[in-house]
Amino acid sequence: MSRMGVAYLPEFALTEELAQGTLIPVATELDEEIIALYAYHKNKYVTKQMQLFLSLIEEVLG
Repeated sequence: MSRMGVAYLPEFALTEELAQGTLIPVATELDEEIIALYAYHKNKYVTKQMQLFLSLIEEVLG
């Protein structure tokens, strides 16, 4: 939406945008293999919810 490129996101995170047509799905060659990355600003406050999310990601992805 900000003309910054393409993002691979779960469909549930975009239901409203897809319904409104502001974003469109693009077919890719990805099948079962998904590479996940996460990033956050090291000098910003991390909420309890964000810390839980980061902990769960680290637990699942190792």
